[in-house]
Amino acid sequence: MRKSCGTASEIVLWLMLTMFIVWVSVIPPSRGVPSGLSSDKLAHGLAYVGLAFFSSLVFNRFFTGRNHYVLFMLLSVLLYVLFIGVGVELLQPRFGRSLELLDAAADIAGGGLGMLIFFLVKRVYDRIIR
Repeated sequence: MRKSCGTASEIVLWLMLTMFIVWVSVIPPSRGVPSGLSSDKLAHGLAYVGLAFFSSLVFNRFFTGRNHYVLFMLLSVLLYVLFIGVGVELLQPRFGRSLELLDAAADIAGGGLGMLIFFLVKRVYDRIIR
């Protein structure tokens, strides 16, 4: 029997978070909102920490029990975060924003941190349950 790819609420939350990140990333920046280099990159990183964490949660259910599931899950989450992060950066010029490679780098770094947090939380959870 094939495992589900997460509960309905997890999938809905994951999709809503993805849509929110994409929406916030392409809307024109509002005037009067301070945007320093460090705060912008921090916001990118934190957004992708959450995206990678919830992506790991959803993808974990799909890959659990398969051969080398951790490797496939990591690659899937990494590709998803990379696709969203780089894709949004490529779309931004069409919405009056600038393409910045440092934003994509912050997205990927945040994605890696989100996956690490997921595995640490999962490890603690698995130890408590057993």
